[in-house]
Amino acid sequence: MADALVSPILELLIKIAAQQVQEEVNLVVGVKKQANKLKSNLIDIQFVLEDAERKQVKDKAVKVWLDKLKNVCYDMDDMLDECSTAILTWEMDGENTRSLKKMRCCFMRSPCFCLNQGVQRRDIALKIKAVSEKLDEIAKEKAMYGFELYKVVDHELPRLSSTSLIDDSSMCGRDDEKKILISMLLAENSQEAWDVDVISLVGLGRIGKTTLAQLPFNDAKVTANFHKKIWVCVSEPFDGVRITKSILEQFEGSTPNLHGSQSLLLKVSQSINGIRVLLVLDDVWTEDHRHWEQLKPSLAGCARGIIILVTTRKGTVTTMMGTDHRIDIETLSDDSIGDHMA
Repeated sequence: MADALVSPILELLIKIAAQQVQEEVNLVVGVKKQANKLKSNLIDIQFVLEDAERKQVKDKAVKVWLDKLKNVCYDMDDMLDECSTAILTWEMDGENTRSLKKMRCCFMRSPCFCLNQGVQRRDIALKIKAVSEKLDEIAKEKAMYGFELYKVVDHELPRLSSTSLIDDSSMCGRDDEKKILISMLLAENSQEAWDVDVISLVGLGRIGKTTLAQLPFNDAKVTANFHKKIWVCVSEPFDGVRITKSILEQFEGSTPNLHGSQSLLLKVSQSINGIRVLLVLDDVWTEDHRHWEQLKPSLAGCARGIIILVTTRKGTVTTMMGTDHRIDIETLSDDSIGDHMA
C-alpha cells in the first residue's frame, strides 16, 4: 500500500522542517523551494492514493504509476534518514566544542566529526533537489488518470461492527502476513512490567485487515500464550466509554454497573493487573491523540504486559498510538490468489 510509505515520510519531512533543517542544508540555490514543493506534492498525492490503489487492479498503467511512486518514496526515506543522521552529528559537534576536555577527546575519536559539514550539506541539498524533481514528475502524471479525491466523511457508509468469529475460507493469499503476526504474538515476552506493545495492521478498506486479525485471535497457540483475549470494534466516532465498557464486559461476562469514564478506566486497570492480555482494537479511525491518552494509562496497568493489535486504514493512526510493529497489507496480485486456490 503506497500510503504506508507516503504517510511516515511526510510526517518525518514535516518534523525536519519544524526543526529548520532546510536552512541547515540550503547551500544550493532553490533547495528550500524544492523541499517545500516536495512536501506539497506528497500531500496532494496522498489525497488520491486510495482511488489509485483501487484502480491499479484493472489499470496496469496506474500500477506502474504507483510502483514509480513507491521507488521515489524509498529514495526519500534514504535521503531523510541521511539528513536526520547528519543533523544529530552537527548538533553533537556543536555541543562537543563546548563540552569538557574529557568529553571532547572522546567525541573527536569518532570518524563522523572528520566530515566536512559544508560538503555534506551540499550533498544532502542536491539529493533533496533530485528526489523533489522525480516526485514532481509523478505528481504531474497523476492528472492523466482522473483520480478522485478521498476524504473521510463520518456518514459516508455505515460500517458494520466486527466480531472475533472467523470464516477461514475468507482468508485468501495472506499466509505470509499470518505467519509474521502469529510469530509476533508468540514471541518471548521481552516487555518490562506495565508495558503496552502495539502491533498495527494497515491497509485499504475491505482488503482483509479484520480477517487477518481474527486468525491469530482464534489460534490455539496464541490463546495459550495469554490469560485473556479481548476483541473491540472501535470504528467511528471513537467512544472511549463504550470501548471501556466492552473491555469490562468481556472480562466479567456482564455489563459493568459503573458510570463515568474515570470509574470505568480504574476498573479496567484493576481487572488486568497481574495477567497477560491480548486486546484487538479493530477499525480505528481517530487521529486525535487525546482519545488514546485517556485509555492507554489504564491498559498500562497490566503487570504482565499487554499486546494491542490494531487494524486501521490510516497510517497516521499508527503514529498516534505509538506503534511498535507495523504490518502493511498490500493489494493481492492475481498470482497470489491463484497460488492459494491451486
